Amino acid sequence: MPQSHLGACAKAGLPSELSAINHMIMVKGTIQSMHLPRIVRPLLWGSFIVGLAASLVGCSVTSTEVDTSPTVTTGTPTTGTPTASTTPAATNAPGATPTTSTGGGTPLSSLSVYVGGSDNFFYAVNAATGTKRWSYQVGDQSVKPTTANGIVYGATYGGQVFALNNGNLLWHTTPGGGISGRPTIDTGNNLVLVGTDNNTIYALHSNDGSEAWHYTTGGSVTSSLSFNNGIAFSGSDDGYVYAIHENNGTLAWKKNINSAIEYASTTLNGNSVYIGNDSGVLYSLDQGSGNINWHYQTGGQILAKPSVDNGLVYLGSNDHYLYAVHTGDGSFAWKHQLNESVGTAIPDNGTLFVGSNDGSIYALNEGNGSQKWQKKVGGLTRSWFAATQGILYVGSTDSKLYALDEGTGAQKWKFTAGGALDSPTVGA
Repeated sequence: MPQSHLGACAKAGLPSELSAINHMIMVKGTIQSMHLPRIVRPLLWGSFIVGLAASLVGCSVTSTEVDTSPTVTTGTPTTGTPTASTTPAATNAPGATPTTSTGGGTPLSSLSVYVGGSDNFFYAVNAATGTKRWSYQVGDQSVKPTTANGIVYGATYGGQVFALNNGNLLWHTTPGGGISGRPTIDTGNNLVLVGTDNNTIYALHSNDGSEAWHYTTGGSVTSSLSFNNGIAFSGSDDGYVYAIHENNGTLAWKKNINSAIEYASTTLNGNSVYIGNDSGVLYSLDQGSGNINWHYQTGGQILAKPSVDNGLVYLGSNDHYLYAVHTGDGSFAWKHQLNESVGTAIPDNGTLFVGSNDGSIYALNEGNGSQKWQKKVGGLTRSWFAATQGILYVGSTDSKLYALDEGTGAQKWKFTAGGALDSPTVGA
């Protein structure tokens, strides 16, 4: 914060930048030490940031204008060593077996919704009916799963990575450090990419989970990776975006975006990398060089992954707004106010589906942000949604998995698990 604004804060009796930072560190440590489901911790942290931002808003500058004078910084890679793997406990529940095909032509009854719970079970639920096909017990709560070629890949906050086929364990490993982001699967290179809170990005062989390479960043990697043309992209808590060669784990480039990146994942579209940071700034970077194309300032911390569709980037912010900006130059298109901090928006058939920290789910028009419907469920829903064949799947902290009609928000079914649910995915 500029000194002029710090002076205004002091005169108003508001916290200085230093005291605010110290308070943030104290509160974050307190939240991490609380005996709460891990899915709830980033939600509480986000809510605290919103409150702190509100106390400082009178003496800080926010803008919806595009800043055309970004800072560019480059650097060099380092390396590290992962820890040894451990074995999770396994319990398979009887049930139907999903097929190995995916896609819009696959009958909904042949697809499964996969989701992890704070009860340390990983669930497969019939996408058409909400009945449980099977469950698998792991050593900790599972985060966002991924499917590829009929295999489900998952990870846990405790640091396990695993692969399941019809509820049967194919392999598991613990490369080192806790995992908060979705495992990213590059089927072309047969790699599973994960970031960890021990400041390391790991590439694992998808057939057996053995390590292909690892790369150490300057901070925790709590988000999901993306990849294109043999390059993997990730943000880090050290304020850098990293581009890593997938064939050997060496650095292609890294770029300083001036603030920590917590939980916000990269999104690729065209030749751009889109990512938000803790200072509420959305960046567009060139995939090949890391040069900053443009950046856009929101009014709150960004924990959400950007979404791109129809020439617009959609981004949720902890200032309670969902923003839409143009992909070409970052110019403002529209914004829509929600009741609380905003999660990742999922575009499907011209509609954006997004959740907020108050447990509400919104359906918005992609083109202008007008609201189509709103539905409140029994828990927090800032996790990622999944959508297919006109059905929206929502995991909630009330231990429910909801299936909603995309057109109306009407509930099709709900499945009750043994604990708070994270982000679901749909596959065969």
